[in-house]
Amino acid sequence: MFSAQEMNNSIDYHHMRAEQAIRAYNYYLNRINNEPGYRKQLEDEIIKRWNEKCIDKKTKKPKHLDKNEIRGNYFVRGKNKKLALEKGLPIVYDRLSLMAVSIYHLSHWRLDVTVSNYMLAV
Repeated sequence: MFSAQEMNNSIDYHHMRAEQAIRAYNYYLNRINNEPGYRKQLEDEIIKRWNEKCIDKKTKKPKHLDKNEIRGNYFVRGKNKKLALEKGLPIVYDRLSLMAVSIYHLSHWRLDVTVSNYMLAV
């Protein structure tokens, strides 16, 4: 992805990824809030991606996806909540928007990693 020369510089790639994650989160949230039917469309796309990519090695079938992971709100807790409050950042995130960022932009598939390492990293 990057040449050796590009890797030997002082660019803060993690910070750039965090900024992009926040922009992407706001993009998805805006579409969900302003485009009728977009929440369902995005949820369907994420479920389809899950069923294609998250395969149990033993059964060769998709792993179980708890739909609560992509519905409702994600509440920041503990030390991350304290950090978010200190930085004036949100402590509640839309789970679907957050999962879209985690999957399509960060390839983590985990809300906790996305919040702690990207949404709160700025």
